[in-house]
Amino acid sequence: MARIAPLPFSEARPETQRVYERLQQKYGRLLDPVAVTAHSVPIFDGYIPFEAGLQRAMHLDPAFVELVATKVAAMLGCAFCIDIGSYLSQQRGITERQILELADYATSDAYAPCERVAFDYAVGCPAGRWT
Repeated sequence: MARIAPLPFSEARPETQRVYERLQQKYGRLLDPVAVTAHSVPIFDGYIPFEAGLQRAMHLDPAFVELVATKVAAMLGCAFCIDIGSYLSQQRGITERQILELADYATSDAYAPCERVAFDYAVGCPAGRWT
């Protein structure tokens, strides 16, 4: 339960009520983060497009997602995660070379620019800075 009570449907502006109705249809209930955010019109008006963008971003190429997940597993040192991630990556078309060169992704030509950006994000390194 949220610390701040959700804004009730009856108190929401019409635009917010439409969002509430769509969420009710999609999830069978109103989601607390949305209803709490609805207390502030500016925040709500920024939050809803942000969430919509996240939903669109979830439609990434499965091979890309698996490759980045394998990089994260390698950073964490989880042997099982590296093993299963490597297997799943290869099943989705990632090459053995790409898996083997994850540690040197910044200098390897085995990766597309978007893969390098994702790796930079994963390691918390600003794009373009390798040291």
